[in-house]
Amino acid sequence: MSLVLDPLSIPDDHMAYGHSPSVRSESPLDDASTHLRVLPLEQLLADDRLVARWCDLLGRSDNAYAVLHPHQVAHEWRFWAGKPHDSRWQPQVLILKSGDEWQGLAVLLPKPLSVQRLTHLPFPGTLTGWHLVGGQILLARGRTPQAEDPSGRCRRMFAAMRNHIRQSGGAFLQIEDLDVDAPLYGAVQSQSGPEFQVVVPYEYRSRWRIELTGGAAAYWSKFSSKTRNGFKRKQKKCGSRLLECITDPRDVPRFLEVASEISKHTWQSHELGLRIRNDERDLALYTAQAEAGMFRSYLWSLDGRPVAFLVGNQAGETFHYEEVGFHEDFGDYSPGLLLLIDVLDDMLLVNTPRWFDFGGGDAEYKRIFGTEESRSGTTWVVPRGGVSSALFRTACVMNGIRRQGARLRDVHARWKREQALKLRKADTADGKPPTPDQNPS
Repeated sequence: MSLVLDPLSIPDDHMAYGHSPSVRSESPLDDASTHLRVLPLEQLLADDRLVARWCDLLGRSDNAYAVLHPHQVAHEWRFWAGKPHDSRWQPQVLILKSGDEWQGLAVLLPKPLSVQRLTHLPFPGTLTGWHLVGGQILLARGRTPQAEDPSGRCRRMFAAMRNHIRQSGGAFLQIEDLDVDAPLYGAVQSQSGPEFQVVVPYEYRSRWRIELTGGAAAYWSKFSSKTRNGFKRKQKKCGSRLLECITDPRDVPRFLEVASEISKHTWQSHELGLRIRNDERDLALYTAQAEAGMFRSYLWSLDGRPVAFLVGNQAGETFHYEEVGFHEDFGDYSPGLLLLIDVLDDMLLVNTPRWFDFGGGDAEYKRIFGTEESRSGTTWVVPRGGVSSALFRTACVMNGIRRQGARLRDVHARWKREQALKLRKADTADGKPPTPDQNPS
């Protein structure tokens, strides 16, 4: 099966460290001999027939993801932060066909990136590149009629994205949370070629999933009786619990109102900023997910008071765990742990997915509940040579220095705690109670 890409018209003027693409309108997708096409997102969304085919592919995909639903993508672009001022940078959709059937789809949004934010150095300027929506290529399950497996289709589509970067003058392709077990990872590693380098400034980190296909008894039996009894003791300690699953579009405004109020009192908001804003963007995105039948989120209450929430979505075989938080005043009751137990009980009974995906990042509770471990991280595909390549190399060096500094701070903090503990033990052995200055608590 040959690869056919419509040519892109490239102007001579430049933006930041790269020049801007000007993409002409493409012909309709009725020609069965056309195997891969690039269409402007807004042109595709204006055609109900093409939107229906996009939704059909989503329903035939093992890696279906709510953020790749066409209505979700439309709202994402509507609220996209930092849209390039030059109107010639427009979002693009890459579509792979086999005969008359869509077999793969990827959405690229233009993304400006501050050089100072990238490098953590006071450099001026902005790089303009491309962001792969959802961090993945949507692939139909199984083989195509031409016996091409998902990995082959993924390589074909990544080659098209690589060509689009080069032809558009983009400074990078950003792939968030790329999983090393996904077909796209293999394509990125094997297909980048001498013209591109693969950059991972923050390294790959553990990524945990739970396989739920064996049923409740099989899953909970993986825990020792001691651990299960510990869960039950915590449940008895906290009194009356209520878990509410939110899936109806009409309930999304109430969910956002309650979750936003809880979010104001979570450690995540204190350290990272408010997680649930209950603004126009959140309402549009979550309502679109709910209308597509993919929104699955939870509110968790103690004695009638909402104290925790979980934001998620479910499509195809996978539930995606996106955001969680609990009111810090109830921390002694282990609300995060008990919320997760109750959510898993619900999922093992109703509309059970095959996978519960925690997303990127490691944590003790993910290791406790997870059954499958992988690794993932944000990955950048950058043209070799030129300013952007040098800046990404600088970013890697600076992030390495920052990580080493964080490790040294952790070692120093651990040493201080150990010294304080030794001092307290020595004073206790002498019969002297520790002074306030000596007592780290």
